[in-house]
This record gives sequence, structure tokens and C-alpha cells, in this order.
Amino acid sequence: MEMEKFPVSLQPGPASSPDKGNKRTSLLTDGREVKRRKQNFSEPSCSVPSTPPPFAGTSLLSPSTLHITPPSLSTPKAVSQASSVPLNKTTQKRVTHISVAKEAGIKAKNLTPGKKKLIEMVKKKHQIASAFKRRYQYSLKKAKIAAALAGKENAGNARFIGNLNISMGARVILNGEIKNHGKSLNNRRWTVKEKCWALALYKRSARAYKWLRRSVTLPGEKALKSILTKIKLEPGVSPFLLKVLQQKLLNRDAESETVKQGARLVTVAFDEMFINEEVYYDTVTDQIRGVEDYGDKGRTSELANHVLVFMVLGAVEDLKFPVGYYPVHSTCPSDTLAILVPSVIRDLQGIGLTVLATISDQGPTNRGAVTILRGSSDQGQYDNVYTVNGERIVHLWDTPHLLKSIRNNILTSDLEFGQGKVAQWRHVIEFYKMDEGICKTSSLTFAHTCPAGKKKMRVKLAAQVLSEKVSSAMFTFTHLTGDRLAHWNQTAQLIKEVD
Repeated sequence: MEMEKFPVSLQPGPASSPDKGNKRTSLLTDGREVKRRKQNFSEPSCSVPSTPPPFAGTSLLSPSTLHITPPSLSTPKAVSQASSVPLNKTTQKRVTHISVAKEAGIKAKNLTPGKKKLIEMVKKKHQIASAFKRRYQYSLKKAKIAAALAGKENAGNARFIGNLNISMGARVILNGEIKNHGKSLNNRRWTVKEKCWALALYKRSARAYKWLRRSVTLPGEKALKSILTKIKLEPGVSPFLLKVLQQKLLNRDAESETVKQGARLVTVAFDEMFINEEVYYDTVTDQIRGVEDYGDKGRTSELANHVLVFMVLGAVEDLKFPVGYYPVHSTCPSDTLAILVPSVIRDLQGIGLTVLATISDQGPTNRGAVTILRGSSDQGQYDNVYTVNGERIVHLWDTPHLLKSIRNNILTSDLEFGQGKVAQWRHVIEFYKMDEGICKTSSLTFAHTCPAGKKKMRVKLAAQVLSEKVSSAMFTFTHLTGDRLAHWNQTAQLIKEVD
């Protein structure tokens, strides 16, 4: 061991005072004193053996007689680190056998081997807990930094997207893609506006929404349905929907008077649609759902398998807005429907709308309700006209359903029109059979010519038969074959006029 590597500072007492020198020697040989000096970052200490002086007559600086402690804690780096530690910050207390036994009220001398093993286990658990605590504190620090950076990044992205000249739908998709792409499903966050836009897309086609969600970051179905649970929609005319519709009218105040008056001209369409029979408990309203319910008009114990929907349609403006619904069993009776229709019209008149007409299909209950309404008014000189609050309301039959009614009449019997002209359905069947082949001129199928079951209820099939495309093809066949298919002309003429 080379002495020049470790500078030694010795301050022995005067040579004439051996007692003081012995005292100094005992202090240097005390291990606790040396340890205390290390903790206080003192100069390196030297310990002199406490044995009788075998080194008598030799120099006190002889390396063979001194135990020198390296100054590992007296380097400038260690001193600077020590100076940076706060004085009021206490270090964590070390867990030892003695400290654990003391907290448990057991003397360290009375520790059995089993207790010692238990203490060792406590020490290991304490070390694991300390490691987890350090990791947790480090994770919190990183999370705070990441949140601050994410906030700045989101603000920059929002400004960037806001400056783009794109549509509202594209802006919603782009904002959601930048904000939530790469995150887990539980960590994605959406605004109410983004959820409403996605909900409108989902209601258009749930299957298309699921397919689009595979390649574009969009809210999940559960998040969309949670919005609907926050809107209280009771059977009947919804005050919430009326308020939204009224707000749409108020937004027209800044426009011209002609535009405002045109926006208030509406028609009311009502129809029934099929639903599955299902009884369930609504936790939001604390009621049993799934039975026939007419709102403030009462409810029955019958299971609802249809729903009667009332929708407002703009006569001038492009407006399509549902305002109420009624779960019914099979169909709504005519006398009940004759009460519901004027009630809905009065609610719409109460928010400033002018109802010009009502629209429905030619179902038996609808025809009966219109007959009751017409009989209760004094508009005898008009057909299908009745009054509500002094306002004249015209009832119109749905035009697409009129096509289906005409088709159904031709199916069962010949139809006379014009000056002795007769249209027959067998002409359409003959045309379909001749049109089959390589050069097919129409899109008719067997379901078009011989509808049955649910196919007979589809308006699309009737509209495709009574179209200009079919009439033109039939006229072409008659011109090509001469007099052999001349009897098709009258049926083709009816189809052309209906279209």
C-alpha cells in the first residue's frame, strides 16, 4: 500500500504529554468514531492498533502500523452531492432484525429461528414495497410530463384542423383519428359532438358503421348507446324533441321573411313499423317497458309488437324530424288514431308550425281514422279534409303505397282506364317470360311478377314493375313482333301513365 495515494492528516498530542497521546490513539481506534467521521464527510482517518506498542521506537507514519481509510466520500463530487441534499429531508429508516423485533415488542435476544425467518420475510416484503413505491413515483412523474406534452400537442392539432377548409364530418373524423389513434379502447376520449355525429352514422347503417370502424377510429357502440340513455323519451310527443325543433325555427330569425315562413310549412306523416316483443325494466324511468302505451292517453297489458311513429316533413325546406312514438299491439285502432293525430297537430301548432297535411298509407285503420276525422268536421264539400283548431288539414295517401295498391288491383282483376282501355297482369308475366335470355331488357324477376308473403308488401317491387323502363321494353317488343303482341299496348300505356 502506497502512502502517497491517500493523504493522511494526523494531529498527535505533544510529545511531552503521553496521556493525551494515548487518548488520541484510543479515539482513532474507536470504530464508531471513524464511521461518524465518514458520515460527516471529514478528512480520512487513521486508526492505530490498540495492542501494546510493538511499534515503539518506529515512526508513527509507518505504513505497516497504520490502517488508512480511503477518502471515497471526501472527493469534490461527493461533497457537491451532499451539499445538494435538503437538510430537512430525512432518509428512510433501515429495516433490521432489531427494529422489527422492537416494533413487535420482542427482545432481540429472545428471537427464535422461526421468528428470524419471519423477520427476513418482512424485510424482503419491505424491499419490494419500496421498489414499487419508487416505480410508482417515477411513473407519476412521467405521466405528468406526458399529459403536459399531450395538452400542447392537442391544442396545436385543434388549431391545425380548424384552419383546414374541410367539411364538418371530415373534421370530426380527422380530430378523432389524431387524438385517439393508437390508444386502447378504454383510453379513448370523445366529445359530445363527435359522439352525436357517429351516432347519426350508426343509425343510418349499423353494419356499415362496424365495417368503417375497422379502418377509422370511431366511438364504440356502447359509447353511442350511452348518449341515448341520457335523453328521456317517453311514449307520446316528446317535449325534448319539440324544443329542438323549435330551436331550429329560431335559427331562421336572421334570414328573410319568405324563408322563415317557408320553414314553418310542414306536413305530418305517420306509419307503423314492426318491432320484437320484449318486456324489460327501465332503470332510468323506473317503469316496465314493452307493453302497449299511448302516453298520457293510458297503457294496456298487451305486448307491443309494432310502434306508431309521427314525423314532421318540411313542405318547402328539407326537413325530416320525428316528434313522437306509441308502442302498439298489432295495430292502432281507428278511434284511438283519430284522437292521436289531432293531438300531435296541436302540439306542432303550439311551437309555431303550420301543418298543411297528414300523410299515411292506405291501411284499414288509417282509412277508418280519416273517415272519423272527416265526419267530425264541417268540410263536407271536400274529400279527405278535416279541421284542427280552425285550420284546414288535408289527408294525403302515400304515393309509393299508391303504386302498390294499383299493382295489387291488377294482380286480381283487370283494370279499365281511359276510353275503354283494359290493362291485364298476364301481359306483364308474358313479357317477363319473353325477356328472359341473354339480351334481357329489364330487371324483372319472379318476385316482381308473382309476389307473395312479405315480397307483396315491398313497395320497391311494385315501383320497379310500374316503371318507364318496363313500358318502353313492352312497346319495343310489340313493334318488333307486329300484331302478335299488339294486346300489350294497353297495359304498357297504363304503366307509362302511372310512372
